[in-house]
Amino acid sequence: MVAIDFRSAENAAALDDLQRFTMARQGISAVLPAVDSPATPSLVDACIASGATTVILSGARSGADVQHLDVLLQLSEARAGISSGTTKIIAMIGDNPRGLLSAASFTDKSTRLIALTWDSKALASALGLKHGLGSGVLARTRATIVLAAAAAKVAAIDTAEPDGETGSFKHSCHHARGEGFVAKMTDLPSQLPVIRSIFTD
Repeated sequence: MVAIDFRSAENAAALDDLQRFTMARQGISAVLPAVDSPATPSLVDACIASGATTVILSGARSGADVQHLDVLLQLSEARAGISSGTTKIIAMIGDNPRGLLSAASFTDKSTRLIALTWDSKALASALGLKHGLGSGVLARTRATIVLAAAAAKVAAIDTAEPDGETGSFKHSCHHARGEGFVAKMTDLPSQLPVIRSIFTD
């Protein structure tokens, strides 16, 4: 899946970018800032107005954050005159330590929740690691995402390497599928054919 990242954008610029992008490419998800960010409510409204059916919540620290976003989506859907529950949630629990340590809390928090995912660069930054994640943390993070997703009865989506060569990226996709992930998230449309070819039966 392709996702456009609005975590670090200023609110007005993010709204403009989102509206322009969704007008050109339908069906692309937006990565929202943390649910308590001042920019999040306006971005949620923009996603609903542009017809988004899925949003990705970054910085999800516990199931309570998913519930909070569920409420924001309900209000936005009501204002837009669309059916409640139309917009689904992917929770990025693996971009912050609290989300990983609270992985079990994402079970039974919202019927909108369809997947859990993570972000290796964001997690490394949150841990203060300048050279990426070590193999131990990497393995534990990936296992936690898969286990938490299974407990919540939702999909597990892997993080994608944005600058990986095609050959290594294919290997990474095969490895992820073997571990129990059902897709990879990317901001590069050029990687979609590889993702689709490996994760689609």
